Amino acid sequence: MARKQFVIVYPDHSKKHVSRSERDSLLLARAITPTAIPLQYRFAGQVHSLHSFADLSCLLGQPLGDLRHHLDGQFIFVDTLGRRHRELLETPEALALRLGLA
Repeated sequence: MARKQFVIVYPDHSKKHVSRSERDSLLLARAITPTAIPLQYRFAGQVHSLHSFADLSCLLGQPLGDLRHHLDGQFIFVDTLGRRHRELLETPEALALRLGLA
């Protein structure tokens, strides 16, 4: 079972513990921002208050999948001496987040 060590603080001061993969997905979606406290993040996404099932139609058309940090699979590169190097390739969104361009 994944350890949920990261905390997200919402505007109403409620808190949610999330795993690393959930945290990475929210960071890539720019829905959370880091705080001064280690392992704690502030929710920066749009808050929706839904009062009936008919209000759920506003959520249609939004992406449902998680944003990924790395591309699927391992990539093997062979250098000029014949040595193999295995790497995980970052997605463009993750690279922009890591470089602080987002």
